[in-house]
This record gives sequence, C-alpha cells and structure tokens, in this order.
Amino acid sequence: MGDTQVIVCPICLKTLSYDAGKMSQDEYFNIHSATDCNPANYQKVKEEQSKRCPGKGCKVKMTPLNTVKCRGCRKDVCLKHRFEEDHDCFIDSGKKTVTREEPKKQSILTQVKQAVSRVVNNTSCSSEYQQEFCTVCGKGFNNLNDLISHASLAHY
Repeated sequence: MGDTQVIVCPICLKTLSYDAGKMSQDEYFNIHSATDCNPANYQKVKEEQSKRCPGKGCKVKMTPLNTVKCRGCRKDVCLKHRFEEDHDCFIDSGKKTVTREEPKKQSILTQVKQAVSRVVNNTSCSSEYQQEFCTVCGKGFNNLNDLISHASLAHY
C-alpha cells in the first residue's frame, strides 16, 4: 500500500499529492512541471492567500469558508463584518449607506406594523397619493403589499 505525500509547487503554488511508494518527490515534481504547471497561476494564488477583510482594524484572512459578499457595496468581507453597519459600506454611486455610529434601522416587522397601523387608522381616505418606503434600503413602493414582498425577499 502506498504512502500519500503532499507538496506545494514553488512555481505555480498548486498543492500536489502523490504516492511516495511509487515515485520520489523529485520525480513527481518533474512530471508536474512538464505537464500541468502554470507559472501564471502564481500571482493569482499569492493574491488570494494575502486577502484580508476590509473591515476597520480587521486582520482576518479571507478564505472561501469565511468570506461573504456584501449586497450593498459588493466587497468581500469576513463573517464578523457581513452586515452593512459593520463595515464601511458604499453603494455603487459612492454614497455611504450606513456607518457604525448611526443608529440601527427599524426592523422590517416594526416598519410593516407602522404602515398597517397608518392604513387602518386612516378612515378618511384622501385622494392624496402616499408612498411607502423601506426603512432598510430606502426604496419606495406604491402599496403596502409591494413593500411587504420586498422586505421578505430582499432583507430576510
């Protein structure tokens, strides 16, 4: 039965496993370098290895298991900074949406309850147009049902 060994190619940084009982490390490396070694991969792998979370003061190394893409600014952040209020989140336009110092937005449930209360308590139906707004992202809606659908799809 063979003894499986693992080495990292110094040229392309690919992790290689081979059966040490069948060939030496040098033999396997020579086969790898002649067939599937790609020196262009070195820089890409080095950048991936050095990625850190952009959260203020955060030194977490980004890996596929602890990386989340922010919905607002589309940055890769660690799990600790996954919410917009936990990192400097900018939407594509460059406007800052939420900072740590700002108070947290009302919950979706509170927002929906307040809107329902306004509708129920408004017995005198005026002809004035009233638009509902999502307190999380600020998007406007023509009716309460659209707001509720948006909240359940976009923010849950």
